[in-house]
Amino acid sequence: MTNAIKVMIVDDEVLAIKHLELLIPWEEIGFVITAVTTYPQMALEMFRKHRPQVIFADIRMPGMDGLEFSKAILRTGIPVHIVLLTSYKEFDYAKEAVKIGVCDYLLKHELHPKELISVLERIRGELKEDEQKEALIRRQLFNNLLKGLEPAPEQTRLLSKEGERHGNLFVFLLLAANTAVPILPGLLKEPRTEPVWLNEAPEATGFLCLDVLPIGGQQWGVILAVSKPGSYLQTHNETMAMARFLQKAFIEQRNETASVTISPVFHNLAELHRIYVSCDRILKYAPFFEKECIIQSDSIPKKAADYWMELHPYVVRAAAQLDQHQTEQACLTVSEAFAFLIKRFHLDGVMLLCRELVALLESFRLKRQLAKLVDRAVEEEVSGENWVTFMRISVWFQHMFREAIREAEEKLSSRYSWKVRQTLERIREQYKEALTVESLAEEVGISGDRLRHVFKQETGMTVLDYLTQIRMDQAKQMLKDKRVKVYEIAEMVGYKNSQYFSQVFRKTVGVNPLVYAEGKRFSDEMEN
Repeated sequence: MTNAIKVMIVDDEVLAIKHLELLIPWEEIGFVITAVTTYPQMALEMFRKHRPQVIFADIRMPGMDGLEFSKAILRTGIPVHIVLLTSYKEFDYAKEAVKIGVCDYLLKHELHPKELISVLERIRGELKEDEQKEALIRRQLFNNLLKGLEPAPEQTRLLSKEGERHGNLFVFLLLAANTAVPILPGLLKEPRTEPVWLNEAPEATGFLCLDVLPIGGQQWGVILAVSKPGSYLQTHNETMAMARFLQKAFIEQRNETASVTISPVFHNLAELHRIYVSCDRILKYAPFFEKECIIQSDSIPKKAADYWMELHPYVVRAAAQLDQHQTEQACLTVSEAFAFLIKRFHLDGVMLLCRELVALLESFRLKRQLAKLVDRAVEEEVSGENWVTFMRISVWFQHMFREAIREAEEKLSSRYSWKVRQTLERIREQYKEALTVESLAEEVGISGDRLRHVFKQETGMTVLDYLTQIRMDQAKQMLKDKRVKVYEIAEMVGYKNSQYFSQVFRKTVGVNPLVYAEGKRFSDEMEN
């Protein structure tokens, strides 16, 4: 049964398990027993493997009692309904279990089929209600991520849980209706707005569909979790099968064809905006192909790919410098990028660079709740003279980078005290050094304890957490360059011990540096 609710039974008595299994027709009422064990110590591992939604556990078991077992299960953060089986003399004990989050308790030796079915029906209702609430919250989170908005703290926690629940392996498919190129816009029909839905991915594809999101411009984003990790070739074949399945569903629901582009596997849902932008850029080439195409990165004209390969290091560097408020360094990078392309008369390359820089500035301003770039340009009364030559455009972009950083820092100034702003600035400038709270406190002229208190109060994180965040951001940028070794990156971001750096990176990012680097390089190849 595909949609059956999964159940696990934990009891040290084999006969008690058998009695529960035979008490009601589980599958007829929509439940399936996927795991049983008489060893509570093994149950936690079985729970992680089978992911049941309901657990029935005896409250008295040798080695680990039901209360201790329940606490261990609930600490995983994985949603589950636990029902403890008790006797009369264990009521007080059972009530204590309910306080920690156990769903219910039942009399073990007087349990009747009607009572058990009643409990299961109530759980079914609660699961459905929880699922609907979670789906709404998750959809809002995904929509925000697609738009490039930073998630709120509670959304960040949900994001982390989603990643852990699905093994931090995801694929994004961008689906777009095959619409006419607007050569004569007045003759085109209004775009249709009917939704596209997908209850679940076919089991054979090895994916779990997390959501299908409508995006402006007749596009739909499909977020998939990789439920059955395999080789590169296997994943490629399965994503192609998934794309064809989506195209078939699109025709059935709208009687229209659609084109699809597929992202490489990625490990962090927070990257959704970057992944979408990459897929959107590739999907713009759909008119070069037949209708209902599945566009691969190697299908894009080589000339365009060559421009991106040449520009990519500049764009990555400028993005990191802009994010770290390194004004002069960012402006120098912009200047070098334009000079490189102007010298070679790369007309298309310059236009691509302009689009990338606009996207960087728009994303930077959006995340920091600044006015849109176009509105900012209107405020300055930008004239055509500013954009007559590429050299002047280069100067204009440098000016926009300076203004964006200045406005962002002014906004920070209104939010943080002077001491905290000084600390943030010193960490961004000196993250390569052996910084401590005490050394930073001495530089800004307050005690270490005082700095810890005000920094946590104003930013919501500790000084060392922020330092780690800056170092990991820099490390992620450096890992894109396969010529640089992990131990070299460790030293460049302030860690003397590369093994300790790898441990911190894995704890922060979710994967070790080498796995992350391979994923990013594969992603870059897909973009190219």
